[in-house]
Amino acid sequence: MTYEVFIGIFLLPVVYFSLMYLGRVLKRRHNVKLGGDFQGLCVATAFFVAVQFMVVDEAVIKALLAATVMFSGMFLVKLINRFYWEGYFQKKRQMIVPRFLTHSTMIAGMGLAVLVVYQFVYGNDLKGLLVGGAVGTAGIALALQNILKNLFAGFTLQFDKPYKPGDWLMIGDDIGQVMEINWRSTRLRTVDHIYLDLPNGDMIANKIINLNYPVKLHAFRVTIPADYSSPPNKVRGILVEAVSHVDGVRKDPAPEVYVKDFDDRAAIYEIKYWLDEDEKMDRVADAIRTGAWYALHRAGMSIPWPKQVVQFERRRRGAEDQSERLAEILSRHPMFGCLNDRQVMQLIGGAKTQLFGKGQKLVRQGESGDFMLVIVEGEADVMVDMEGTPTRVGLLRTEDCVGEMAMLTGERYSANVIARMDTEVVQIPRERMATVLRESPELLEQLSEILALRKLETEVILAETASQQKSDGGKDLHNEYANDFLGRLRSFFSI
Repeated sequence: MTYEVFIGIFLLPVVYFSLMYLGRVLKRRHNVKLGGDFQGLCVATAFFVAVQFMVVDEAVIKALLAATVMFSGMFLVKLINRFYWEGYFQKKRQMIVPRFLTHSTMIAGMGLAVLVVYQFVYGNDLKGLLVGGAVGTAGIALALQNILKNLFAGFTLQFDKPYKPGDWLMIGDDIGQVMEINWRSTRLRTVDHIYLDLPNGDMIANKIINLNYPVKLHAFRVTIPADYSSPPNKVRGILVEAVSHVDGVRKDPAPEVYVKDFDDRAAIYEIKYWLDEDEKMDRVADAIRTGAWYALHRAGMSIPWPKQVVQFERRRRGAEDQSERLAEILSRHPMFGCLNDRQVMQLIGGAKTQLFGKGQKLVRQGESGDFMLVIVEGEADVMVDMEGTPTRVGLLRTEDCVGEMAMLTGERYSANVIARMDTEVVQIPRERMATVLRESPELLEQLSEILALRKLETEVILAETASQQKSDGGKDLHNEYANDFLGRLRSFFSI
């Protein structure tokens, strides 16, 4: 055995195990995924180095060199994918790296390795191959121009980051939340839970409004028409009051109302309000429009019809029929059953008919009780805030009264009364009730009895058990409440 052959045999395991050690370090410390191709690189490189000191056929040397170049190309591509695509883009810049890029890198690397072997290992001319490859590449690029367009657009979006997953975007007429951003498209979910897959090329070309950038808090706007005969300041106050009680609308910043325009049929008012949760935008806008309609209707105003529309409307019930209906309801009510016809009509003369929509508050807990309501049609829940928790304590139906205790005693309303459906009520102001009581002071005793019973009923509902309430002496407590209310009524109405 010659000295050169001995060196070659010695270098064979040294090179092989050195490369294997390098691969183990890359795998353990940097999580580089190495497979059988790396084993091939180690073997081919070790034999190629060893045969340099031996007398071997030139074809064998070229084959080993070609194998070494090919396996080296695969190894370099894996390093690029690991440290460039995954390490830089995916981990450092928090981008989603599509398989298309890693596969394209692998194809490009292997293609380059093949060209190196073809030109430098076997000494072939690349001119014809390059011309044919250029023509083929141009054809492929032409066929894939849309894919490449979206790919480069996705690359731009990943770098600029005009939006991120979770943001709400407005793109033309579409509003949706970003669910995923990849290199080809952006996926959105609308408020109707419909998924939109929009190519990144279209995202770059269109105007995009990011509702969550630079801050999540932003305003929405709703327009409401009102009749020209309605004073703007009065309409503005009514609309502000209506929108301020809609669930989902922020109190800070407070809603604002502007006179936006005057058209051929109405004055156009714009309501500006703020939301935190964009998925509620449709429900909140509906609640604002609905509340505005009822609020304007209660104030004697109207939303005008378009002039192009021919309106056919049934004749409304006359004032005389309406008064007869109210008089019949009041005559059957325990509180007003002792009134004669003249007194009932006197009470009705100052009453106003109002309409509340489902979910609206007829009266609000804590507000001053300047009037009482009689439910003409509909139903309403009586809700009391107990330590911040709304508690349902009663249900009011047609011909029931609302707020009579507050109106008669000067107290504030003790509960929220919320309409369960469209509810029509009659408002009786305190001044009219005072006139009737001064003319008929004998009504005070009956009213005090009714008020005492109502207070007892409320306390029973709020107590832990009804039996516990009865054990406290319900009859004596009723008399005590009745006497107390009688004194308060005489004092409050100066009778």
